[in-house]
Amino acid sequence: MKYSIALMFLLTSLICLAYEVNVKSDKMVKSKDGMETIYSGNVVLTIDAGSSVDITSLNLNPSDSGDVYEGDVKISQDSMVVNTNKAIVTRNNDSVQIKMDVATISKE
Repeated sequence: MKYSIALMFLLTSLICLAYEVNVKSDKMVKSKDGMETIYSGNVVLTIDAGSSVDITSLNLNPSDSGDVYEGDVKISQDSMVVNTNKAIVTRNNDSVQIKMDVATISKE
């Protein structure tokens, strides 16, 4: 799957062709081989609601601000895999929004 990456004022966006996937953060560092990107600072991953997303973690705690996944969090969508320690997930009719402090995104 092809990805288009844009960097603007230290905010980044990652767009997937099948479903739109947006990543915004304060900082982005890409590996030399281009297979892994580390996002840090106010990371927000937004995925179209129609997309199939699989989230696993050691702990899941529902809260007023969304479902809180903690410990070895893995988010999978098509060939994209996101790894983080904590993610707060909110869903609405249009999208799934996932907030994190740091996220490592790789392609399978």
